[in-house]
Amino acid sequence: MDVDLLWFGGMVHTLKLLTNSFSSWRQANNSLRIDTTECQMKVIGEGANLGLTQLARIDLANNGVRLNTDAVDNSGG
Repeated sequence: MDVDLLWFGGMVHTLKLLTNSFSSWRQANNSLRIDTTECQMKVIGEGANLGLTQLARIDLANNGVRLNTDAVDNSGG
């Protein structure tokens, strides 16, 4: 996926680090989850909560993706 902006609008851990395991999470959402290695975006905006796992957030930031925590992006109301 190669995009300028990825916008999250619903609460699901969608982006994960390849090593993240979701065996104890909602199994119905597994087909929606993608690894950070599958994405190329410049900016992530979160109108949702928990769009990324914490490890995915760190990995993306270390690879030049501009992003805030979901709390910062949601602070405007």
